[in-house]
Amino acid sequence: MNGSRDKSGRKGGFVLVSILLVMTLLIAGATGYAWFARNQLEFISREKFDVKARGISYAAVLQIAKGLQYDDNAYDSFLEPWFGTQLIPVPELGILKIDIIPMDGKIPINELFLPDGETLRREMAYSWDEIWDIYEDSRLGTVLLDFLDRNTRPRLGGEERDYFPNRDLADISEIRLLESIPEEIFASTPLTPALGDLITVSGSGKINLNIASFAVLRLIDGVNETAALEIIEERQKEPFKSIEEVQRRVPSLDEGAIPRIMNLLGFKSSYFRINVEVRSVPDQDFKYYSAVLHKDGARCTIAKWEEN
Repeated sequence: MNGSRDKSGRKGGFVLVSILLVMTLLIAGATGYAWFARNQLEFISREKFDVKARGISYAAVLQIAKGLQYDDNAYDSFLEPWFGTQLIPVPELGILKIDIIPMDGKIPINELFLPDGETLRREMAYSWDEIWDIYEDSRLGTVLLDFLDRNTRPRLGGEERDYFPNRDLADISEIRLLESIPEEIFASTPLTPALGDLITVSGSGKINLNIASFAVLRLIDGVNETAALEIIEERQKEPFKSIEEVQRRVPSLDEGAIPRIMNLLGFKSSYFRINVEVRSVPDQDFKYYSAVLHKDGARCTIAKWEEN
């Protein structure tokens, strides 16, 4: 009898354990399915947000391009109300934060040469030398000219390698392909600006005096420290519109340098950076987009589009 009870008890215990195991598996399965379903819903929601955010951002950039086509005044300046940050509520999506930034405020590296693709423009020569004086490596400046020009003949003091692109750059980061370029020049320090603060691939060939930084202004022939400060002070009162205005309002500018730099100085921008942040208000999803617009006469088109 005891043996029978033991067997019966063990059998009952086994059934109970089996039931508990099955229940545990069912609960785990249900929990797993719920977790999977929730993740799928979140994924679908994020995908839906991404599609909407990309579409509304691209449409916004196209509208900005259309607006810039009608901007026909004689200057582009940070004093103008449309340059800066705009916040736009979008129903069923969230908030659009748009920054519109005029460019052409740096040395245009893709415009260094005359149309032959190898002769350095006279008005660029002084600024180019000044850049490499900052980094105390004039030879590097010569090698970089060989890196960029259209021919495969080394300059005096320069060099040519098989991997040199000998073409316009799509991005400043391509300069890192040059084996002799020190990584340090891509980071700013209290004493020296980063190379990316001085040069740009998105430039028309002229430097917009209404937006150029102090460091860039100091690279221009005839612009000493005092003249650079006067330019910044004067443009905060009223943007420059002509060389004659610069001569009249900037007394410290070296008048003798004007003929050498007339083709380098500008007051409008041909390139504009548009930064768009889309943020969903309920769940705080966000997406970032960046575009570069190129304005050429009455046309303004997207030259570059990036997503982060």
